Amino acid sequence: MSSFIPSSSGPERISHISHYVAPKDAKDRPADPQLILVFGWPAAQVIIQSDMVSGMLGSRETNIHRQLPILKRLAHLGLLGETPLRLLIHVFSGGGAGQFLWLALALEDRPSMRAHTQPLTCLIIDSAPAFHHADMQRVLTFSLTGFKRLVAVAVAASLHVGLKMGSIISGRPLIHEFIREGLSNPKIFPWMDSATPRLYLYSDADQLSLIRDVKAHIEAAKQKGLNVQEVYFPGSPHVQHSRTYPDRYWSAVHSIWDDTFRSKL
Repeated sequence: MSSFIPSSSGPERISHISHYVAPKDAKDRPADPQLILVFGWPAAQVIIQSDMVSGMLGSRETNIHRQLPILKRLAHLGLLGETPLRLLIHVFSGGGAGQFLWLALALEDRPSMRAHTQPLTCLIIDSAPAFHHADMQRVLTFSLTGFKRLVAVAVAASLHVGLKMGSIISGRPLIHEFIREGLSNPKIFPWMDSATPRLYLYSDADQLSLIRDVKAHIEAAKQKGLNVQEVYFPGSPHVQHSRTYPDRYWSAVHSIWDDTFRSKL
């Protein structure tokens, strides 16, 4: 799989949470992905730029509505057309996982936009999921110190109480439950199934998505018969595995895609 090189013209804005980057080299290589969806965490500058806080606070309708410009662009790129595309999905952290799942729900709500074919797909999950309400505190206080951290802890506690009460009243799951349960679904996109290759990338030094939670999700996925691979990066911080272990990281990404491509030969 060749390296992904962004266009020199820079990213094209699709919406306030998403951008499109055309490859500098548009030549189609038969063994490469034709479309890469990147769902990033709040600090990331990527194709799909997520907003975890809005995902926690927004209604189902609001979050799905945010995805419509992305769906339209994907349809324009041919993902939902007659000819199947080769699709790599790369999800970072809880924020990226949440936006990925909202996009899937938006597609589910619009049967007319569903793919007419079965795109060749693999899913990469980096630094996710996390399981507990304490994750919200870690997200909001990450990298903060001193007085700012104390204020953020108080805000996180108040936010959790409010969200918990709202969840009880509305029957809507909390965001970490939504992400955990959503990622366990073999058919996140309609054409995916238990045979769709998925790769988990995780670390013991991740303070946001704890290793015990990621491992628990991996084991549950294996028990459900999902096609799971995993790579462990000791000592690597949250969503920093590609920087801490660049060779191992990108080798794993290439390997999962090669397995995906060979599975359809």
